[in-house]
Amino acid sequence: MFFAESELRGLHEEMGEEELAVFRQRLAEAGVPNYEFNSWVGILVPAATPQAIVTRLNEHVVKAARARDISERLAKEGAEIVASTPEYFRKVMADETALW
Repeated sequence: MFFAESELRGLHEEMGEEELAVFRQRLAEAGVPNYEFNSWVGILVPAATPQAIVTRLNEHVVKAARARDISERLAKEGAEIVASTPEYFRKVMADETALW
């Protein structure tokens, strides 16, 4: 499913910090304590992709993510850029999968 950029709105845009605090409190009262609002984005390739290609792709993705115009735009959206290594992202996916 694809959406035009203008159709996407993050929860933080729909709710201010005070509303989010109230929402979290209501979730806790409903039996869902320590609720987290987060997401992550990564690029995946087939498992058999040669390491040299993975390394080169990662270099380009990290460079793009750290580009000033991209990082400033994402920061305005409330995003935290963690342009790291494939190994780090693999750990994030494993940890998140185990958590949820």
